[in-house]
Amino acid sequence: MTARFMVRPARADELRAVGELTENAYAVEGYLDNDHGYGETLRDAEARAAVGTVLVAVDEAESLLGAVAVFTPDAGPDYAEQGEPGDAVVRMLVTAPSARGSGVGTALAQASVELARELGCQRVRLSTQPAMTTAHHIYERIGFRRAPENDWEPGPGIELLGYELVL
Repeated sequence: MTARFMVRPARADELRAVGELTENAYAVEGYLDNDHGYGETLRDAEARAAVGTVLVAVDEAESLLGAVAVFTPDAGPDYAEQGEPGDAVVRMLVTAPSARGSGVGTALAQASVELARELGCQRVRLSTQPAMTTAHHIYERIGFRRAPENDWEPGPGIELLGYELVL
């Protein structure tokens, strides 16, 4: 992909498409094997936007290329399970298949960190599945470190790896 893109907060009229992209990205990559209702959570970008910030990457034609959500602990346990005061929690970073390898994922991750700084956070935390190795590389490239002390299991058979970036 050679088209330029920008990252910005999602508009209300884009949230349904963000939800569809998020669920589809997880499903296509096989990350919903142990769904436990998570597909519905992934689809519900409106709920994410009500308690956090949903950022999108769009091209010059405003086509959706990717999305991510950023929460502070006051978002509650549904989105910032492991967040502590002063943290931002990054969730559900996805890119459209057509945008993979274009820098969209990195730009969304970097925008999440910048938003955390703007919110006055001291640390950014996230959890990721072990198989999400492309995401791991993105996070590490922009300064996140593995935080095994934050590994956890939100449900039976669902292992999540912790990462954090001190700001």
